[in-house]
Amino acid sequence: MLKVNDKTIDQMEEQHPGIKEQIFRFENAELPPCPLCGSEDTADVQVGIIGRTIYIASATSKFTLIPNGPKPGSYRCNSCKKYFGEEQDDGEISGFTLSLKKGFKAEELLDVIDNIQKQWAKKNPERAHRLYPTVFDENGDRIQSSGRMAKSKRKPTSTGSTSSRINVTLSDCDSHTCRIFEILINGWKEAGGTVLCAKPGRIYLKLKTKAHPQGRGAHWPRNFNLIALASPLGERGAHIKVTWGLGQADKPFAYLDCIPKTVEQFERMVTSLPGFEQKDTIARAVSLDEQFHIVWLPRGKTEPGIPITRLMIDKQFKLLHAKILMDGMKAVKDAESKANNKSKKKKLSSKQQADNVHAGQLMAHFGETPESAEEWIRKMDEE
Repeated sequence: MLKVNDKTIDQMEEQHPGIKEQIFRFENAELPPCPLCGSEDTADVQVGIIGRTIYIASATSKFTLIPNGPKPGSYRCNSCKKYFGEEQDDGEISGFTLSLKKGFKAEELLDVIDNIQKQWAKKNPERAHRLYPTVFDENGDRIQSSGRMAKSKRKPTSTGSTSSRINVTLSDCDSHTCRIFEILINGWKEAGGTVLCAKPGRIYLKLKTKAHPQGRGAHWPRNFNLIALASPLGERGAHIKVTWGLGQADKPFAYLDCIPKTVEQFERMVTSLPGFEQKDTIARAVSLDEQFHIVWLPRGKTEPGIPITRLMIDKQFKLLHAKILMDGMKAVKDAESKANNKSKKKKLSSKQQADNVHAGQLMAHFGETPESAEEWIRKMDEE
């Protein structure tokens, strides 16, 4: 989320040309959710504290800095403050170093990789089976194949297409949850929205918006997750995560503050659905003073961050509720599109109004009809 206003970003651009593009590249980046607490408020971890990176970190919460490497993780959760990703053991198969001697055989390399995979699967059996259901069973044991050649041709399900990853995600859900998710997925596709599944376990229904003259957050074009469909993981059951505060200018995700009333109606509808729960996160605020220096809130003085909003899926959540949710999402999408078209029409009508005022002034002065006034203007141009 952006932590500074447009004027501050323009000031940064004057001091560091090109930084504006970098800020919005990080701001609009698709980052993985935290595997520990489930929060989507995560940041890309970078090494090196210099003027440019400090400004980027002060402008968006999706970018965080550490002074020296190695990185404790590729990403950091802004909610639980934990690092995760390739640099640390977060439930993924991390990189490794292997010293090879001259004349080594490919079979030896495959054996080493096989052992590393087995150790990881035994340590994370549930996650191994969810991500690679054709490779590992529920206990983390490798599923027997016909031979080494069959093993070498296996591909993790996370490297397939979005459709295949969606199917893997739905396979982890019961039949009732699958039907609810399918209603939302198909309905959003029919409405012209984007459905993305970068990794099995979470399906994102994204809303792409245009720049609006109204509002603060809506001033820039966005492509964000309106809701996320999550399959069961550990003790947490399947649920729908809803991005909150889209219409409130003082909220971090005020991407739709150009249509606050529509968003308010949408959020009111979400709160009325079965399984609604909301938990506030705490964020440490960063701002810039008049001298353009970074200012942190004093320790102990924090302010509310992004509320995590979920709709837990159980027997109380019916198919009708999924259709109601989809109707609300479509209403938000249509309202954003109409607001964009309305702003264009306003520009045209203001120009027409100015022309009408000018013609009226001519007629009042010369006491002539619009046709004769236009003729008078034409003659003046000829002279």
